[in-house]
Amino acid sequence: MFKIIDLNTLGLGQEFPENIYFVLRGWMDSNNIIIKGDPNVIIDTSYCKSEKETESIFSFCGMKPDDLDMIVNTHNHADHTGGNNKLQLLSGAKIAMHEYDAHYVNLWDESGLNLDFSDWELPKFSVDNILTDGDILSFPPFDFKVIHSPGHSGGNIVLYDSKYEPLLSGETILNGDFGSVHCFREGNRALFDLRDSIKRLAQLPIRLILPAHGGPITNPQKCIDDCLRRINILIKEPIKMGYHFIRRWFIHAVLIRGEMEREKLFSHVSEIENFYAINKRYIKINNKDLFNEIVDDFIERGVLVDRDNRLSVINP
Repeated sequence: MFKIIDLNTLGLGQEFPENIYFVLRGWMDSNNIIIKGDPNVIIDTSYCKSEKETESIFSFCGMKPDDLDMIVNTHNHADHTGGNNKLQLLSGAKIAMHEYDAHYVNLWDESGLNLDFSDWELPKFSVDNILTDGDILSFPPFDFKVIHSPGHSGGNIVLYDSKYEPLLSGETILNGDFGSVHCFREGNRALFDLRDSIKRLAQLPIRLILPAHGGPITNPQKCIDDCLRRINILIKEPIKMGYHFIRRWFIHAVLIRGEMEREKLFSHVSEIENFYAINKRYIKINNKDLFNEIVDDFIERGVLVDRDNRLSVINP
């Protein structure tokens, strides 16, 4: 399911151009931002298992998938790049990404792409255009500045236009939160990198944040303050950082697999490094105990449902 949100219904005063489309996607997929013009651009392409839905979105924007000229990825994770392969085949669009994450794509390094740590699938593609901090992407009437914002990923970027003042934040800033930080993979300084990235963004005049997950954020400063407060808590209490990461990854794992028997799901996730390695380093309890704790908590919150000992996601 997806929803195209008209940015001019958000009560922000100054009107946004009508050629930008914010596409709110389901929890497993990144949102998409489509800019119609010269060039025709999509920012992030969601997960590969949703590629048919991704292709269908273009008709609501007065386009066809083969009209696409450029794909810009905020980082190289599979829930943001899963549609790259198919859309590039359909359109011949060039793919742009920050040089750090592009390096692992063009080597097809599954560790660098976080595929061997997780449970993702990702059709192979390559990056054509290498982005660096300070580059300008002209998608009229927008001139987006590329801002390198490491933390969630080493090559994470956000895009900012100084005329209309939207921040396309990827997973650097979500609504009062941020994309999970994999210090086990990105290094011990990743949380500090993310904090520095958000502090840098806090200096910009921002009217609207368009994140990669969740709806538009119309109170940017409060959201940024909440993110910084949360990061400082995770820095001081690493066990909370471990839970922050595993909970988000766990829901993805269940969504990808669909309904599964509880014991089979445990057998599956307990063999994936994102689960057992993060637990060993940060949480440090028995894997089965951690699994049961997370499942029972999600059932109580109404995120998971247990039907005859079979688990599925109902409200991520």
